[in-house]
Amino acid sequence: MTVIRPDEIFLLNGAADYVILLLTARISGAAVKRRRLAAGAALGGAYAVVSAVGDGWLIHPAVKLAAGTAVCLAAFGGRRELLKLTLIAFALSAAFAGAVMAASALAGADGTGPFPVSLRVMAAAFAVSWGVFAAVFRSQVRHRVNSELRELEITHRGRRSRMTALMDTGNGLRDPLTGETVVICAAGQLEGLFPAETAPLLRLPPQEAMIRLGGGETAFRLIPYRGVGGAGGLLLAFRPDGVSIGGESVKALIAVGDDGICGDGYGAVAGT
Repeated sequence: MTVIRPDEIFLLNGAADYVILLLTARISGAAVKRRRLAAGAALGGAYAVVSAVGDGWLIHPAVKLAAGTAVCLAAFGGRRELLKLTLIAFALSAAFAGAVMAASALAGADGTGPFPVSLRVMAAAFAVSWGVFAAVFRSQVRHRVNSELRELEITHRGRRSRMTALMDTGNGLRDPLTGETVVICAAGQLEGLFPAETAPLLRLPPQEAMIRLGGGETAFRLIPYRGVGGAGGLLLAFRPDGVSIGGESVKALIAVGDDGICGDGYGAVAGT
């Protein structure tokens, strides 16, 4: 009789869950820190161990659904698109499960026992499945692969603000006059750069803010932008005294964006 060790169950299922969560984040375009994905994967691995050695009710479909939801909460909890990410993760799980079953059948596994799939079969199934999904969602996957989080530091008039920026290959916003890159920061991340009476004005509509701020110590201007689907508008922008991304000094304008641009662990978006 084949003896399955709990640590093998944990590692194999945890690795599978991590791949599913990672691909979910990349397909959806969500910037999720790796430690959050690792936490969700660890929870999934722990459930696999408990369900393999525990009572039969632990593999009931309702319990599996609850466990899968808990894994997604650990990885993506707190995000506005949690439901979307959870549904994508469940769809990928089902697709990967089918791939593993097919690979197992081709490898001659009998499908019996608490954990009949070998590491080699699992790895092969996931490699093929990753390639298929990467081809189907090529643009989204490429977008996420080429994106990363870096520390952004802005200095202005003796004040300094630090935040995390998402380096987004899809962000092609440039100053139409100089061609310089434009970093979009959430208004709340920029308030510390200005006097108390000026900071609240950053949250006004760009045109109104421009009128009220244009004559101040900082030369504000309006930058046109065009978003997904062709929708566009104007962003309030200014040139700070200094900008560094990942410790490297860059020349860029800072545009004031809505606080809604903040994601899990970042408060600004910059092009690459």
